[in-house]
Amino acid sequence: MAYLEFFGYCLIAFGPSLAMFCLVIANDPIRIIIMISACFFWLVSLLLSSILWTIVVPLKEYLLFGVTFSILFQETFRYLFYQVLRKAETGLQKVAEVGRNGSNEIQPKLDTNLSGVGFGVMSGVFSLINILADATGPGTVGLDGGSTYFFLCASLTTLAFILLHICWTIILFKSCDSGNKPFILFVLISHLAASYITFLNPSKLYAISIPMQYLLLVITFLVTLKCADFRFDQFSSSASSIGGGGGISSHTEIKPIIPSQHLVIIDERPYFVLCKPKLLPLKSIALLQVESIQREAEEKIKLMQQKQ
Repeated sequence: MAYLEFFGYCLIAFGPSLAMFCLVIANDPIRIIIMISACFFWLVSLLLSSILWTIVVPLKEYLLFGVTFSILFQETFRYLFYQVLRKAETGLQKVAEVGRNGSNEIQPKLDTNLSGVGFGVMSGVFSLINILADATGPGTVGLDGGSTYFFLCASLTTLAFILLHICWTIILFKSCDSGNKPFILFVLISHLAASYITFLNPSKLYAISIPMQYLLLVITFLVTLKCADFRFDQFSSSASSIGGGGGISSHTEIKPIIPSQHLVIIDERPYFVLCKPKLLPLKSIALLQVESIQREAEEKIKLMQQKQ
């Protein structure tokens, strides 16, 4: 039973990210590289947070201090990761084109927003794996006055943070591309708020902390849609037209997407086009008739000269 609970809680926490990896990331080697790089950047931020927590001895007893600076390091390295991706985007695009056997097909812009999966998964692994290791036994949660919902609430909290990391990465990347500073500030504030809410868990106030976490997740998700220029009216009209069996309506307005940064390069290569050969006469029929009449006239003149 303990192992069943272990795998069940693991799937609760990491199920959506695992599905996203299998369906979206695993088929593209470039996205795998981006995800692993994001994991590395998160680990470096954790390392620096640990070093700072070890050096500042008087503040070791204050959990608020460690959490705050850990969040600051995470968001700093998230921004640094954005800068690194933008610098390496051209090279990654060339690698992707070479991997497709030199195809002339125009490839879409690299989807770097999925790097949030790397941040979220590494955050979830370090926050939950040690807790779930105790779920395999021996012992049962709740015998010593603890809550029997401890593992379930920990898994739900980890799931919320993984999804929040994905949303935070999308918001940060889109905001940095467009120069929208309020949304960048929203990422930092919401990250601090989500982490401070977990301070209610030691008091076993799970009925308050878990709904607050997911309420913040819903708000962050709506902000993510706003940053991605998602329009609910277009989605509802498209869904209604498809559901009615009429397909996509011809009156649906298609909003053009104009990149705010970098260049859109279209590779055009000229090719020879073979056509059916057609033989054209060098002389027209009228010209041939004129020449024939002229020759007959010259012959008549020669005959008249010979008779004289």
